[in-house]
Amino acid sequence: MEINGNREGFPLKGRSRILAGDRIHVRYSGGGGYGDPRDRDRAAVREDVEAGVVSQQAAQAVYGLK
Repeated sequence: MEINGNREGFPLKGRSRILAGDRIHVRYSGGGGYGDPRDRDRAAVREDVEAGVVSQQAAQAVYGLK
């Protein structure tokens, strides 16, 4: 993470004060997952739907949940 081009001087975890006009650059690793999403445990997909992490529509379209 960079604030105003600087990678040092702030914690990577926790809270940081961002001021008006500051520029933030955050890099995230990939996260596309591993394997066919339709092979995912059905109970885990249902739990994600109940928790609001995945919509019912996405559960059907991506994970094949019926």
